[in-house]
Amino acid sequence: MKQKIVIFSAQDWELTDKQTGEFKEGCSITYMIEDPNRVDSAQKRGETPVASVLDRAEWPNVTTVPGLYECDFVMFTKKVQGKAIQSMKPARVKCLGAVDLFKVVKPPVAAAAAVGAK
Repeated sequence: MKQKIVIFSAQDWELTDKQTGEFKEGCSITYMIEDPNRVDSAQKRGETPVASVLDRAEWPNVTTVPGLYECDFVMFTKKVQGKAIQSMKPARVKCLGAVDLFKVVKPPVAAAAAVGAK
């Protein structure tokens, strides 16, 4: 599944697990996914950034941060409290361009108008 994401931070890393001796490597990213169906409410506004790890081979593709990326997501199974849960994670990214997070593109709206006047 392809989806647009904004990558806020990225870090290339490698380490050796002290307990198992296993060599591990990857590219940690913090991102926010585009959600065209998002609806703000009186209790929640906006999206929560997510942290994930890409294969280290993707590091050369993370060229601009913060940046807008087209991302391929893949399904995987993880254990949560002993139960197998299907989830999605980023697998491949393609940079679409830089993002300026500190530029106002639309003036603020009144608080009541932001979530619907009561």
